[in-house]
Amino acid sequence: MLNRLHPCIINIVSLTIFPESQLYQEVQDGTYIGEPEIERLMEMRTLIDSLNIRVNLLGHHISNTVPITGALPDDKAAILRELDKAIAQFPEEELRNYRDKIWHL
Repeated sequence: MLNRLHPCIINIVSLTIFPESQLYQEVQDGTYIGEPEIERLMEMRTLIDSLNIRVNLLGHHISNTVPITGALPDDKAAILRELDKAIAQFPEEELRNYRDKIWHL
């Protein structure tokens, strides 16, 4: 879809669930199960790898465990290397601890 729309900017943010939200209650009840942090990074990588358009990519939001930014296609290889490195290097628990410490956006 993004390849067909040709946006100027793509801003990547990760879902953050706060205790005041309905979704938080669903997590507590077990009716909603969030994805592991490594899977989020893998999805981000898949998205970026699939883009074949000229676009500014912004993914340096506090909700992202690995901040990325760049202009595609020029920075695509470097961004993918950074994500590959993070996926291989950071344990799930460390990434989860970072996200659990986010108290507001």
